[in-house]
Amino acid sequence: MIEEDRARDDRIRDFEEHDLERAQAFVQSRTERADKIYSQAINSLWFGNSGAALATLSFIGATWKDGASPRLLLWPLGLFIVGVISMGASTLVALMRERSAIARNQGAQSLLDLASRDAQSPLERVGLAPGDWRTRWALFSGVCFVAGCVVGFIVLAYKVTQG
Repeated sequence: MIEEDRARDDRIRDFEEHDLERAQAFVQSRTERADKIYSQAINSLWFGNSGAALATLSFIGATWKDGASPRLLLWPLGLFIVGVISMGASTLVALMRERSAIARNQGAQSLLDLASRDAQSPLERVGLAPGDWRTRWALFSGVCFVAGCVVGFIVLAYKVTQG
């Protein structure tokens, strides 16, 4: 009877360990996928705001040559530039925070030596935790991009209807 109980307990323990491994693998694969999507979104914001700022500058330069005064286009240009600046600032802050975490923990000899404040959940690692500062900066940059596009379109539409 004791042998049967031990065998049953071993099977249950094996099942629980295997089940835990599957759950962790599922979370890990979703975390990796979210990290790729997040990185792609960040790169898109960099390229979108930078490209839009350059395009707006080029347009302003071309119209200024013809004697037109494209002052209203400074609004979308400013929004695009603020979007680029917010991405740059958030990247700088992220690098400085990672540097600090590495500096705090580089001498650790075991997990117990690591600073507990540097431990992150999968959501925090990816930047999707509620209130995550990186996501807030990225959202702000995205709002600047969309607002710059909308304002630029309105300005151009107004100029077309007036001219």
